[in-house]
Amino acid sequence: MSNTYPSHLSNREGEAIKIYFEVDYSKGGRPFKHTKRELLEAIFYVLRTGCQWHYLPKDFPHWKTVYTYFKKRKDAHFF
Repeated sequence: MSNTYPSHLSNREGEAIKIYFEVDYSKGGRPFKHTKRELLEAIFYVLRTGCQWHYLPKDFPHWKTVYTYFKKRKDAHFF
């Protein structure tokens, strides 16, 4: 990601929440195309700016990917 936004996490914040997003690959599945941090920063961008998912800047992963990740975490009461 080339641009930085006010909604981005600092390295310290990223390390603090990293344990909540670790993935267990022992059950199979393919590796993620985007890092969890990229997805979280995109979610925080939407939550902070109030923009619609479709209008996420191109610096972030595709909006459908971000929204799907958000929806799963929201259903699990993370957000």
